[in-house]
Amino acid sequence: HFYHPEDGEPDRRCLSYTHDRDYEAYKEIPPNVQAPPARRNGQRGWCPPPPFCYDGMDPVAPRIVERRTRELQAGRPDGGQQGQQGQPPDAEL
Repeated sequence: HFYHPEDGEPDRRCLSYTHDRDYEAYKEIPPNVQAPPARRNGQRGWCPPPPFCYDGMDPVAPRIVERRTRELQAGRPDGGQQGQQGQPPDAEL
């Protein structure tokens, strides 16, 4: 096969809002870019294909809600776009 099952959650630095189905479980789509047409129509990315997901990846939608709720409760209404002291959210990892 071309794909191999993923062995865990993605590295946040490697996420792609155009490709990763679980992108929004970790980050908001950047406000300064236009979401790809598929995302605007409510679809998610394609990677990884369902048979190759890491354990616990699906379902993605409840994880998106959980992330957004945590960020709002932590006082980050920007959806986590800015980390502490203006750093990108990945700087906190």
